[in-house]
Amino acid sequence: MTFLIFLGVLSLLVFVHEAGHFLVAKKAGIRVEEFGFGIPPRIIGKKIGETIYSLNLLPIGGFVRLLGEDREEVSESDRLGLTREELKKRAFFTQPKRIRIAVVVSGVIMNFLLGVVLFSGLYTAIGIPTAADGVQIVELFKDSPAASAFELGDEVVSVEGTAVQTPQEFQDLVQGKSGQEVGFEVLRGGALTIITALARSEPPVHYGAPTLQLSDDKRGIACVRPANQEGALGVVISSKTEMMHYPIWQMPFRAAGFGLKVAYGWGSNIIRGLGGLLTQLVCGSVPQDIGGPVEIAFLISEVSKTGFAPLINLVAVLSINLAIVNLLPIPALDGGRLLFIMMEAVIGRTISPRAERLTHAVGMALLLALMFAITVQDILRRSGAESLGALVERVVRM
Repeated sequence: MTFLIFLGVLSLLVFVHEAGHFLVAKKAGIRVEEFGFGIPPRIIGKKIGETIYSLNLLPIGGFVRLLGEDREEVSESDRLGLTREELKKRAFFTQPKRIRIAVVVSGVIMNFLLGVVLFSGLYTAIGIPTAADGVQIVELFKDSPAASAFELGDEVVSVEGTAVQTPQEFQDLVQGKSGQEVGFEVLRGGALTIITALARSEPPVHYGAPTLQLSDDKRGIACVRPANQEGALGVVISSKTEMMHYPIWQMPFRAAGFGLKVAYGWGSNIIRGLGGLLTQLVCGSVPQDIGGPVEIAFLISEVSKTGFAPLINLVAVLSINLAIVNLLPIPALDGGRLLFIMMEAVIGRTISPRAERLTHAVGMALLLALMFAITVQDILRRSGAESLGALVERVVRM
């Protein structure tokens, strides 16, 4: 079942992405040779009009094949039943730059819109989260004083007998008790509970992902790891949220606005995360918490067990993530193709088709190598093996 859910999610994301390319290309009059679901070899295909719609062997992707996409010489007039002039008009690379840009970015836009639609539908069904008076526990640091006293979801009612309604009030009261045991009244499972925890005067320091900063040495740039403190208790708090419901004729519009806001927020977070990832790679540090298809499959499996709403939320986030990653200016991705179009606009001439084709081929090879490395890392992490050799040895002994 887990595999089927993962396959369904992946298929939806890829289909929507490729449908964006397909629809815009058709609208622009570009000849779409094939709209394929899955990775070849082809299992079955049916030609409708001028386009072959195919189902392929590996159900882990999809593609849209456009006439002249790779700037091949248009010399197929006999096979296609079109004149050379008609072929040139309908080839991708002969289109104005604005049309080519529209076709390239349409998949990205469709994935982002899918995220917005999923968020909007979700909030239409469950209500729109709205901040309310109250403080909730949303994260606990391991081995911290809070970890043994609080539970996720606890609503803090008072600190040392003083009622709290905002995170700032909570922080002010706790900071005033540095080095002391602090009493809390929390609402847990509908019942009031009294707990105590030590407000540490010197919380432990963690060093996060490296960041690039200017330095005084000759290189001009240094990689540093910023320090983060857990805080006196080792707890992350937020304002209490309530799910707001509006009249049925208002709900879809309010949910759409909130869904767009949430999608934008996730997009911003993903961009910052990618920036941190690239910084680590530049600094020679291979991030251990990056996940590939295996990790995503496990994540989908775990989330699907908690309910339909969390799964929809995750699919929306993955769709937005796919949109942003595809915009990266890396050969073989949509962002790489967009970069070549922009370069042509700047230099005022066409880039060598052979050079562009070779660049995309190298980019694809590097992406596949990176995906393989990440997949191996995922498998090692999930299996608990220290190395690939140890994992193979374990399998052989089974």
